[in-house]
Amino acid sequence: MKSTVRQEQIRLDRAYRSSLAKIARSTTLDQKGKDKARKRLSDLYNTGMTQEQPDSSAWSLLKGVAGDVISAPAKVVSTALDVSTTASRYIQSGVKEAADLTYMFFDAGTAGRNPNGPRGSWADFMRQGKDKDFRLMPQTGVGWLDKTIDIGVDIVTDPV
Repeated sequence: MKSTVRQEQIRLDRAYRSSLAKIARSTTLDQKGKDKARKRLSDLYNTGMTQEQPDSSAWSLLKGVAGDVISAPAKVVSTALDVSTTASRYIQSGVKEAADLTYMFFDAGTAGRNPNGPRGSWADFMRQGKDKDFRLMPQTGVGWLDKTIDIGVDIVTDPV
């Protein structure tokens, strides 16, 4: 939902006053530091007060359209790669949770949970799938070896 210029001005004024009060209450800044912070805040506030005038020249419009046309394929490729890596993360997470379930059942000898070992979990599966830093294999700390392992796992779990 878009806001009006007046609403944005009110938000800017409120943030400005709040920041000035925080600077005044600061116990870590000396008077010179407070003066410097007030000046920088005022400069920033005054910059926010000026409204940019849109450039409506034909050249500006042409640049905007050309930029959109040129960047569209890159956005499509980026989205496709993001979808592919998300699917790969969910596959890796599924493999890890299947291994945890297998360990849980074989180690316990029954369908009961082993309180000391890893447990398969739907919540872990979802969390790991959403986590962009999730890795199926633990990191060794050796840069080239970690990258080699990560590439191998990515190739094996690539959904395409």
